[in-house]
Amino acid sequence: MSTALIELEGVNHLNKGKQSPIVVHLCSYWTRKMIFNGKRKLKGSGITICKDLTKERLKILNAAADQHGHRNVWSSDGRIKISIGKGGSKRVHTVERMTDLLKLKALYIIT
Repeated sequence: MSTALIELEGVNHLNKGKQSPIVVHLCSYWTRKMIFNGKRKLKGSGITICKDLTKERLKILNAAADQHGHRNVWSSDGRIKISIGKGGSKRVHTVERMTDLLKLKALYIIT
C-alpha cells in the first residue's frame, strides 16, 4: 500500500474564531487530482480546499475573477482558466501571464 501524504504542516494565522489553515503535501499528482475533483462534496460543510498558487498566479486569478466573474474562472495545474461566452458559444481560455489576460480583455472588449 502506498502513502499519498508526504507532509502535513500547520500555518499559524491568528484568525479569531476561525480554524487555522493547513498545508498538505501529496506525493502523487493523481491523489491531488482526486481530492480537487471531489471537493465540491464539501460544499456547505465549512471546509474549503484551495491551491497554493504563486503570488503572480494568484494576482492573475483574482484579476480574471474581477473581470469575468468568480464562477467563470478557476485554476488547473497552476494555469488560470477562463470561460467566456454564453450557451453554445462558450470558450475556455488559458491565461499564464497578466499580458494574456489583457489581450483577452481587448479581444472581448470587456469593460
